[in-house]
Amino acid sequence: GAEADHLAEAGGRLLRGAPSQALARLHLAAARGLTDAEQLGRPRAEPAANARLSGLIDLLAGPSAAPALVVAALTQAELTVAEPFVRGNAVMARALARAIAIGRGLDPMGAAVPDVAMLTDQQAYHAALDDYVRGGTEGVARWLRYYAECMVAGAEHGRLLADSVLAGRPLRPE
Repeated sequence: GAEADHLAEAGGRLLRGAPSQALARLHLAAARGLTDAEQLGRPRAEPAANARLSGLIDLLAGPSAAPALVVAALTQAELTVAEPFVRGNAVMARALARAIAIGRGLDPMGAAVPDVAMLTDQQAYHAALDDYVRGGTEGVARWLRYYAECMVAGAEHGRLLADSVLAGRPLRPE
């Protein structure tokens, strides 16, 4: 949403310069109305989740030669499976991955909507996340392939949506 777009502005400066602040702001937007106000923007007191969140913050803050697709995919998986916040983790994870894709140049116009593929086939989405959780090179590689496929499908969906807008006709779900 709007907060993800704000985070993506100017190449993702806030994500790289102050990732903890960016995560707190995004959680405020993602979980408002879903949890108590005092829990908004604050990670829960769970050592394992906080350790994973700390690793994610390091990934976002540090210089990275990793492709934007890899950073976005790992960010989405980590936030989703670590569940560092009481509520709103999956929504926040998708929004943050989108901000990374936009801010790091993978999808500079924000036209791709990989969420469509992820939310349309939730069984495949959860299977890919389960592979990631099980870990190892194979599990992470399967998640990265799945995420890349969703980005390709999302780019195609974005193209179809743009074409339908230009043609003045609504995009009909398949």
